[in-house]
Parts: sequence; structure tokens; C-alpha cells
Amino acid sequence: MFKIVIFAQTIETFLDRKLALEQLTLGSVSVIWCDSSRECRGALIGKYEREWLLFLDHDCNIDQGIVDSIKKIISKVGSVENRIYTGIYLNPEPCSYFQRGHNFIANTWLSQSYEDAECNKLLLGGAFLIYSKERLRYSHQFIFWGVEDKVLSYELNDRGFVFDRLPELRVLHNTNDSIWHFVRRAFLHGRNEVKYLNINKNKINYQFWIRRIDSEGSNLWPLILLHFCIQRAGVSIQRVLQLNKLLESDKNRENPNQKKM
Repeated sequence: MFKIVIFAQTIETFLDRKLALEQLTLGSVSVIWCDSSRECRGALIGKYEREWLLFLDHDCNIDQGIVDSIKKIISKVGSVENRIYTGIYLNPEPCSYFQRGHNFIANTWLSQSYEDAECNKLLLGGAFLIYSKERLRYSHQFIFWGVEDKVLSYELNDRGFVFDRLPELRVLHNTNDSIWHFVRRAFLHGRNEVKYLNINKNKINYQFWIRRIDSEGSNLWPLILLHFCIQRAGVSIQRVLQLNKLLESDKNRENPNQKKM
């Protein structure tokens, strides 16, 4: 019917998640590993054709209802076109301030992409269902932490995949609850936005974000502000590094015989 792909960095975390999933009634559904230390999501998708793949991060939990809903959707939709269904993140109980902040930010980016007609549609790396009619080689097959799922979203938009949201795919996201993890994630998002996304990216709709904060995340605004400040710092630092690299390259072209000290 479909395969569940666990995106995990170690065999131990993969096996832990696989064991939890095997407590559900999966039937013909198999569970496979995408080793995030060696392979990005796009590279694994490129190995399969005409198979439905449900991607879950190792820290994302699903229940029997989600499995049954996905089976019904696949039976209804069939295997006709390149499609993606993205889920959303739910907060676990108990949930730290930083966990809630990350999940809110991820869900808000996702919502903006579907409610703004000018945006590329996005997916959540930790919870999406995909079907590819043909085995494809993806441009971005490198491994990096931060923005990889956004890079994949843009490429799949360019390839003409049909994106939609799947309300039933509401996964409990037990993301890391430390401030260091939050800061590192925000910084790498900013750095990688410049380093890897040389495309027409979705712009921030500040009015949309303000409305979301007012309605859903009023107590999270300090964390959201911190996220964007750190992200902008990452963007600025990466641009300086790129400029220095460009200047160094120009200097070497002008003085090809100059020995490097």
C-alpha cells in the first residue's frame, strides 16, 4: 500500500521509532530508514517510482487513525499524478516553550504558503506523503541540516508536483526542547537560505504572521522575534562569507602567478 520512511540519524533512533510503529496495525505497510547522516529526503525519493512514501522524522508520532486515513486517501486518489500531501505538527504533552515555538513557526510558514497565491507550496519534512510517477534525480542530493525540506519543496514545485494539505496527518512532534537547539536551528535556516536557495523564495508576509500570533501564539512572540533575528544574522554572515570568497576569487584571477602565503 505505502512505505513509512523514518528520517533518522542513527540506527538506534530508527529502530525505536520502527518498534513504536509496529504496535499499530500496519498490514502491508513497511517501515524503512532514510539515514539523515548519509542521505537527504530527495535522494531517497529518487530511488522510488510509483510507490507512496510517508515521511516521518524520528521524533514524530502517529496513531492508528492516521494510518487508516492514509490508506483510504491512497485508495481514493489512486496513482495518476505526482502528488504531495503535507501534515502539520501538534505539540506533545508536556511541551516546552521552545518546542511550542518551533512547531508554531513551522506550521505558520506552511499555512502562509497555501493561503498566499503567490507562494510556492511547502511541506513539513517530518510529516508528508508523496507519490512520484517516475524515478527522478533531484538537483539537491547533498546533506545539510536546516532548510533541506524547504529546498525539496521548491524543487518539487518546479517539477510540477500537486501539493495539498492533509488535515488527518497531525503528528505529535517531540522536537528538542533546549534553547541551544532552537538557536542553532534558526541560525542554520538563515545561513542555508543564502547558501542553497538560489531561487525565487517565498517572502515573509508580516501581516499574516501577526494575525497568527494574535490568534494562536500570543505568548510566543518573544521566541518568534528571536528566531527571525537569529535567522537574519545567519543570512548576513553567509553573505559576507560569499562576498569574501568572490573577492578572493577575483584576486586570484588578477594575479594567477602570485604564490599563496
